[in-house]
Amino acid sequence: MKKLILLDTHAIIHRAYHALPPLTSPKGEVVGAVYGFTSILLRIFRELKPDYIAAAFDLAGPTFRHVAYERYKAQRPETPSDLVLQFSFVREILDAFGVPVIQKEGYEADDIIGTIAKKMEQKKDVEVVIVTGDADALQLVRPRVTVYSMRKGITDIVIYDETAVRERYGFGPKALVDYKAFRGDQSDNIPGVKGIGEKTATDLIKEFGSVENLYKALKKKKRPKSISEAVAKKLIEGEKDAEMSKELSTIHTGVDVLFSLDASAASSPVGQPDVSRVLERFGFSSLLKRINGAKPEPNPKDAQASFFSSSSASIKSITTARDFEAIAEGIRGGRAGFFLNGRELYVVIRGKEEVYRIDDAVISSRRTRQAFEGSIAAYDGKRVLKHLAGRGIETNISFDILIAAYVASSFSRDFSPEALLMQEFQVSGGDDPALFGARFFDLADIYEKKLSDGRLR
Repeated sequence: MKKLILLDTHAIIHRAYHALPPLTSPKGEVVGAVYGFTSILLRIFRELKPDYIAAAFDLAGPTFRHVAYERYKAQRPETPSDLVLQFSFVREILDAFGVPVIQKEGYEADDIIGTIAKKMEQKKDVEVVIVTGDADALQLVRPRVTVYSMRKGITDIVIYDETAVRERYGFGPKALVDYKAFRGDQSDNIPGVKGIGEKTATDLIKEFGSVENLYKALKKKKRPKSISEAVAKKLIEGEKDAEMSKELSTIHTGVDVLFSLDASAASSPVGQPDVSRVLERFGFSSLLKRINGAKPEPNPKDAQASFFSSSSASIKSITTARDFEAIAEGIRGGRAGFFLNGRELYVVIRGKEEVYRIDDAVISSRRTRQAFEGSIAAYDGKRVLKHLAGRGIETNISFDILIAAYVASSFSRDFSPEALLMQEFQVSGGDDPALFGARFFDLADIYEKKLSDGRLR
C-alpha cells in the first residue's frame, strides 16, 4: 500500500520552537525551530518512507471559526518575533525537499489535512499518516488514516489508529468533537459547557455518543437516571455553547483546495543537491551528515558546530556473566548510570568511554543481582527501576537526569535525550544510545550543579 504523509506544519514548527534552544545560522538568523522541523522531516523520510508528502500551512488572518466566534483562540499570545521569520525559512526547507505547500485563506491547516484525507478515502491503495503535535487531528483517524503525534517535545512519538484513540479516551475518533463540545478546549478558547469536566464529558459520550443524542434524551419527559439534576441543569443552560463548541471543534473536510498525488510524489533527500545546499545555508552540519553519511568538518559558524558525532564512544554488548564482570565493580561502587532505549538497557561507568548494552538474559541472572546492592544514576529512573524489578533486581536511584532537567530547565518542555543534548551541547542525535551514553555523566554533572546553585524553574 502507498503512503501519503500530511504535515501540520505550524503545529510542528511551534512544537520545535518550544523544545529546542535558539540556535543561529552562519548569518546570525535564529533557526532553532527550523532545525527541529528539519530533524522531524528527515525522521519521517527515514522511518515512514513516504510515497507522497505534502505540507499544510495556516495563513495569517481570521478563519471561518473566528467569524463564528469572535473569541476563538483570542487568549493566545502573539507569535514571538524570533519565530515569525522561521516560518519563511521552513518554506525554504520544504521547497528544497520537494514538498508542496497547500494553504487556503479562511481555513486552518487541520481543515486542509482533513479535506485531503477525505479525498483519499476513494483511493483504497493509499494510507494517510498525519504528522502533528495537535490532538485535534485525532478526530480524523479512520481505517487507513493514522496520526503520528508528538506527545511531548519533538521526540516522544505516539502513532494513533482507531484502537489507540479508544484506549486513550474510552471512545472512538468521531466522538472527539462531541467530547470537546461538552468539556471545551482552553488552548483554543472553546468554551464547552460551563461546569462539565473531563470525567462527566467522557461519561456522557460513552452513554449517549453525541451532543445531539444527549439533548434529545434530556428533552424527553423523563430525565435519564444517569444524569443528576445538577448536571442536567448545566447541560440545559449550556446547550447553545455545546452546539457552538462542536462546530468550532469540527475539522472541515470539504475545503476547495487543489491536490494531486502526482504533484506530491516524495523523493528521498539523500544525495539531493538542493537539500544539501539548504542544510549548509542554515548551518545544519549534523543533519547534513545524516543524509550524506559522511562526517563533515566542524565549522565554528555552523548552528551545530559542536555536534557530537566526533565522540569516540562505542557500544559493547554484555552477553555473558564474564562480560558483566567488566562493569560489576562500577555498579557496586555507585559509578554506574542506566538508561533505556526502546526496550534495551544501557549502562555507562563514570571514567570509562564505552557504553554497554546489557542482554536480558545476563541482567536476569542471580549473580548479576548482587552488583546492585548500592544505588545507581539513571535517566528516567522510574522506567529503569520498573525494568530492573521485572528481572528480579531491586536498587535505588541516587540521581535522575530526567527529573533534574525538569526542575532546572525553565524554558523547555522537552526533556528527551535528544532535546537535552541539543540544549546543553548543541548536539544532534540523542536518540543514538552511543551518543547519549557518552554524555550521560556530563549531563548529570551539569544538572547537579544547577540544582546545587538553586537554578530551579
